[in-house]
Amino acid sequence: MGKQKKLAAAVRMAAYLDKSKSKPTDTPPLRLGDHTFRDFDGLDASFGAKRSDYPSAADVPNHPMHPSFERVASKIFFRGGKLNDFGLSFKPGVDGIKAMTAVRSLMGSFEPQHEHKIAVVAWALREWCDGTPTDQQ
Repeated sequence: MGKQKKLAAAVRMAAYLDKSKSKPTDTPPLRLGDHTFRDFDGLDASFGAKRSDYPSAADVPNHPMHPSFERVASKIFFRGGKLNDFGLSFKPGVDGIKAMTAVRSLMGSFEPQHEHKIAVVAWALREWCDGTPTDQQ
């Protein structure tokens, strides 16, 4: 096991042992199609999501408007930025902090193929955000 995985495992174990850090959430879980995401935390955002956190490649739709969201996901992955820089904002009813932590966790993982990771994040942005993607950055 590499140093990063050992460190992530040790930090997760410490957080697991410290029950006071777990906070119940009153917002509904994030979903994409039939896939329900677990609640991601700062560790997931730092070290990346697990492969099991992603919906299968067969479940990711390929819609005509999907490429514009894929460009936004790629630009955020490679250059960073805020969603509103690309004309997007989270829909009412979507917990912005929970959704952004999920996006950061999904983008930061080394486990899935890059194309699958970008496709899932693009799908999430399309489902969870309002607005039409722009190529501002």
